[in-house]
Amino acid sequence: MNQQAPHYSIEKLVIERTVEFAMQRPEASPGHLPALLVALHGYGQNCDRFIRVFASLRKKNILIVAPQAPNEFYVKMNPPVVGYTWLTRYERDRSITEFLAYMQRMLEKIQSMHPFDPDRVNFLGFSQGVSMAYRFAIAEVHQTAGVIACGADLPPDVHAKLPTATPFRTFLVHGTEDTVVPLTKAKEAYIQLKKQGLPVEHFFFPGGHEVPVEAVEKIGSWITSQAG
Repeated sequence: MNQQAPHYSIEKLVIERTVEFAMQRPEASPGHLPALLVALHGYGQNCDRFIRVFASLRKKNILIVAPQAPNEFYVKMNPPVVGYTWLTRYERDRSITEFLAYMQRMLEKIQSMHPFDPDRVNFLGFSQGVSMAYRFAIAEVHQTAGVIACGADLPPDVHAKLPTATPFRTFLVHGTEDTVVPLTKAKEAYIQLKKQGLPVEHFFFPGGHEVPVEAVEKIGSWITSQAG
């Protein structure tokens, strides 16, 4: 039986929408601009709770910004809890393009609010946020000094573009008991990044799908080791 052509069409309309980001300023300024850490939360999380993970880094000269993903949904209904996601399979490429524009505008706004060292911009991702951190780095919207990948693998689309991307430092953080993304995925990413000639380090901690305090301290030291 032949299907009839639909009697309607699907059209697109671009609209403005409001997004939020949380900011943690360093407690003291040592006389030079801070490094910037853009921390991308995981699936179903939000910027308010995620930035609290990095509270101990206030003592370092690191400006931390946690943008909130633009797509909200109910993580659970009773009681209702709202979470956020960066993208789904639906029109993924469009979502990535819009994400890059979001990050570019956010960086411009942050620079006007609290100047940072443009040569020390680092993107951290946790879980789903890791793929977005990598995608920002390879898109070269703004030169990325480093990517910190917490609890995730290396996306195939990123891996395919690494040979032509400007090199960036990478720090892999992963729990040895992670049941959401197995440690083997981080080990595979380490090998893939090494083969591409990227400077890559790792910190594997005894724990699950999380970013514990000891990992945050390692991340802070890794960022402050950058020239600047």
